[in-house]
Amino acid sequence: GPSCLVFVIGGNPDGTRGDDVSVVMAAILETLGIAKGDMIVESKSRNTRENAEAAVALLRADNVNKSMLVTSALH
Repeated sequence: GPSCLVFVIGGNPDGTRGDDVSVVMAAILETLGIAKGDMIVESKSRNTRENAEAAVALLRADNVNKSMLVTSALH
């Protein structure tokens, strides 16, 4: 099928929680069979607003015009 990039976005909100959220998510996705080369990982954003801003910037930079958001209801 068509190729697909996975944008994994999220940093470490207060710097005290161990690994960045995106690094942990990327490792899990890799165990599920997503190749590292198919992931773009962003770890600087610290909150939902910054996550969204980073996502928009990355999508625009890669000329992506169709996307799907996967998130968690926990926050």
